[in-house]
Amino acid sequence: MPQYNRFHSNWKTVLIGLSVFLSTTGAWAEPTASALDTGAVAQTTEAAQVDEPPAVEDDATDSDEASSEPNKWHGEFTPVVWLANTTTNFSVGDRSRALQLNAADALGNFQAGGTARIEATNDKWGAFADLFFINLEDTVQVGPRGNVPLSIGVDNTVWQVAGTYRVVNKEKFDLDVLAGARGYSIDLDVNVDPFVGPAGVYRAPGKLASAGLSFVDPIIGAKAKWQLSDKWDVDTYADIGGFGAGSDFTYRLGLNFGYAANKTVTLRAGYILMDFDYSQGSGIDKIDYDTTMYGPVLGVGFKF
Repeated sequence: MPQYNRFHSNWKTVLIGLSVFLSTTGAWAEPTASALDTGAVAQTTEAAQVDEPPAVEDDATDSDEASSEPNKWHGEFTPVVWLANTTTNFSVGDRSRALQLNAADALGNFQAGGTARIEATNDKWGAFADLFFINLEDTVQVGPRGNVPLSIGVDNTVWQVAGTYRVVNKEKFDLDVLAGARGYSIDLDVNVDPFVGPAGVYRAPGKLASAGLSFVDPIIGAKAKWQLSDKWDVDTYADIGGFGAGSDFTYRLGLNFGYAANKTVTLRAGYILMDFDYSQGSGIDKIDYDTTMYGPVLGVGFKF
């Protein structure tokens, strides 16, 4: 019995020591409230990271910024062949002469008119420039016997620049008002061609007269464009000017149809009518020069 009591006492001592050791090292310690809280926070954070949707850009902000940006400039360059009929009446002092050149005659003699336009706009403000040229030649018989050949040549060069402002901007219709200037450079040459005079005498007098005119007119007007479909459009043009500043009066009218072959190239066909009346000086030195140019135009527009 003493031996058993001693063994029991020793085993009890070992269990007590083991219990103290385990409680001291925390192996059997229950998780504290702070530990539970920390774990819960960690799990919540992980769940938030998993469930949080990816960041999405603010489309509304981007849209507002895009709409606040100014419209981009764009334009078109259009070379055109102008099959112009031209009627010109001019006089120097008490002598006058009328010239007329039809489109068919112009093509037959390789004398046709041409024009080119370049324009740019940001769909609110815009500008354009035009260049016209046309060449006239005529030969008539004058003199008492009507046997003196008189050759008359006229070169017309017309340029125009204008600024535009859009007053109507619809999905299918635009209307711009415009103001600018149109300038003219006119060269007139009169020659007496060689002829056989009285008694069969051959004569070659040569140049009889030469004159040049240059002037600039202020102009005001409007132009409109209708978008008929994705491919077709039509535009109109009208201006008036002069008012005595350069010519006495001038006007220009135009109608043009366009067909978009692709995003860059547009085929164009239309009609142009332009007129100006000019006078200068008085008495025997007075010069009157009135010209009307009209006819179909064919061209190709290149957008940029």
